[in-house]
Amino acid sequence: MTRSKLVKTLNAVINAVPNTGGFHNDQFWTPIHAIRNAVIEAGYEAACVQSEYQHDPKTGLAMSKVWLYEVPYTSDAGKQSPVYIRIVAAGAGSVQEPLNTYDVVAYAS
Repeated sequence: MTRSKLVKTLNAVINAVPNTGGFHNDQFWTPIHAIRNAVIEAGYEAACVQSEYQHDPKTGLAMSKVWLYEVPYTSDAGKQSPVYIRIVAAGAGSVQEPLNTYDVVAYAS
């Protein structure tokens, strides 16, 4: 499989995960786990290589959380070029607690 085909396949898997669109207000990041689980159930490895909150520079409040998952890929020539899945939970809650409610965007590249 080519790398571009893998990216396309992973994006199809991500987009097929039910209940990840719209706003969420759970404390367990349920849609993020659902996306990762769907990728693994589709037969791919997905290791979280980064997870961090992004803060508003003026208030210091967390405005979003970003996860970066690495999916290994090796070309026919033996060159390793992993595919990354980026998941962003963007705060849509109150001014005091922006991540009380959040919207999710996820894509492979």
